[in-house]
Amino acid sequence: MKFEFDPKKSQSNFEKHGLTFEEAKALWNSKAVVLKARCTDEERFMMMGTIKGKIHSCIFTVRKDAIRLISVRRSHEKEERFYAQKIRND
Repeated sequence: MKFEFDPKKSQSNFEKHGLTFEEAKALWNSKAVVLKARCTDEERFMMMGTIKGKIHSCIFTVRKDAIRLISVRRSHEKEERFYAQKIRND
């Protein structure tokens, strides 16, 4: 799977959320839930999955043949409950 991202945005994400986009790639190796994200300018998705046993949420889009990472952070409590319910039911 090919990923792309802006290195400056990855650094900014690390400073704000403590996670780089390189680390975010691990979400694609976990059991994940993907939803369409609210966005008006391009189709974006939110993926919830685990990194080091903690649930994270990642916003991404697909451009040509690559997944472009936009942001990643620890999931909010409501998102964690939603993720746990979806994983249990699947």
